[in-house]
Amino acid sequence: MGFLKESLAQHERLLYEARFNWTHDVSAWAWFFVGAAPLGSWALYDIFAKPEPPVLSDPAALIASAASAALGVSFALTRYVDKWTTVIALTSERLILKRGFIARASLDVALRQIEEVDFVQSFWGRLCGYGRFVIAGEGVGVVKLPNIDRPVAFRQALEEAVVARRGAMRGRDAEELSGVARAAHDCDAQGRPLRKRRFVRHVAVAAAASDRRASGQSA
Repeated sequence: MGFLKESLAQHERLLYEARFNWTHDVSAWAWFFVGAAPLGSWALYDIFAKPEPPVLSDPAALIASAASAALGVSFALTRYVDKWTTVIALTSERLILKRGFIARASLDVALRQIEEVDFVQSFWGRLCGYGRFVIAGEGVGVVKLPNIDRPVAFRQALEEAVVARRGAMRGRDAEELSGVARAAHDCDAQGRPLRKRRFVRHVAVAAAASDRRASGQSA
């Protein structure tokens, strides 16, 4: 949330922030338990069966089990770090995708640039409530979002935001065209404002009257 607060402009509003699905946590824990299974099973075997010598007293078995556990922990931590450092947010002006903590990669797509939104959801995604989006936009190419929770709600919020943004742009364009039309109506054929033209004409008439009075006095 701190990254979003720093990224929002003065009049920009946060509309929706996407989250990872619960299956992301399940996969992280699955990697952990699969990696730690050899070490845990041999440890339990040594504790309850009490073989002589213990299985884990063999350096090869101990190293292999520890390596498997370390690999499982690293995969689980990678999944959680990806979850903690990824930001997928929708504001009143743009779509924000940020990944990474130290090596950070951030991508902002203005709502007016979004041209196509593809929603991809597998059978398991439909069953567990997750899906991903592929967004194509003018000048940004193709943006692929990771699997997120409640994808239907995100798609609805994105569509509403895009429609609202385009409506605001059309209203602004209409005001600008109306202003241009009023300005053109208030100008003459040479492009001079009519008020200025009337002022110039008034000055010319006053100058002519002053010349006539001066000529009458001299006569």
